[in-house]
Amino acid sequence: METRAGDPGAFAQFDLSRVDSPAFVVDAARLRQNLAILADIRDRAGIKVLAALKAFSMWSVAPIVGEYLDGACTSGLWEARLASEFYDGEIATYCAAYKPEDLDEILRLSDHVIFNSPQQIVRCSAIIEAARARGESFDIGLRINPLHPEGEVPRYDPCAPHSRLGFPIDQLTAEHMALIDGIHMHTLCEQDLEPLKRTWDVAFDYLEPYFDEIKWINLGGGHHITRADYQRDELVEFLRDLKDDTGAEVYLEPGEAVALDAGILVGTVLDLGENGMPVAIVDISATCHMPDVIEAPYRRDRRLPLP
Repeated sequence: METRAGDPGAFAQFDLSRVDSPAFVVDAARLRQNLAILADIRDRAGIKVLAALKAFSMWSVAPIVGEYLDGACTSGLWEARLASEFYDGEIATYCAAYKPEDLDEILRLSDHVIFNSPQQIVRCSAIIEAARARGESFDIGLRINPLHPEGEVPRYDPCAPHSRLGFPIDQLTAEHMALIDGIHMHTLCEQDLEPLKRTWDVAFDYLEPYFDEIKWINLGGGHHITRADYQRDELVEFLRDLKDDTGAEVYLEPGEAVALDAGILVGTVLDLGENGMPVAIVDISATCHMPDVIEAPYRRDRRLPLP
């Protein structure tokens, strides 16, 4: 998988000696530029945009994010706590499975609590009912698997065969819909508008009988909206049509698009050696600082200077 950035040389002129090593460096002006683009899409399309903390959770810039977006989406109890403490706006929480001992607090902190299967909602119904009896207000959502793969690498595609993420949309019934307020789907990764449109075309046919029952539709993340060549005007038109067709409130949850080209990880090469190939010892770690480099894997955009 290849990193797709709008401007790999965004920090080409940055003086690395200005900061300690290792350090994450964020360009607040570029961050604001990305957020302004997302806010413009939100305003023109009449939707809501949440920042995905899974992709960018630097809480020191949370006040900046809060100036532009409608809240945050979180991946469990600890991110929900982070969002509650530092971020303004709504909190939407999705987790593939909730521990019963965590769910009470998640329900208290979140505006939307999204489940991975109807069976899990039923198993947790007593906890949900008790929370509502205490006066807590939240919506229940269901993540669906639209069964339409668009990922470049099947390993990372939630629509790949036997995926554990999301409820297969062809199994959805009226009984399932009666349990929920909204639908969530997240199947894209650093992609443009056309994969989203193709995915929605498939989901549309399954969901159309339930449009009158769906309060909101969350299209998840993976939308590379802030990349310079993204089809933003066409996205606005698509979102408006989706709202008109469904009558539902629409959410996007960009993650990488929030911070795209707005930061770097500064590291120093401490030693060089040779063992059949050049070997470097550095003060940063993909495992600790950039796990996606191992999982995806990504490739860095520029070389660090040697000491």
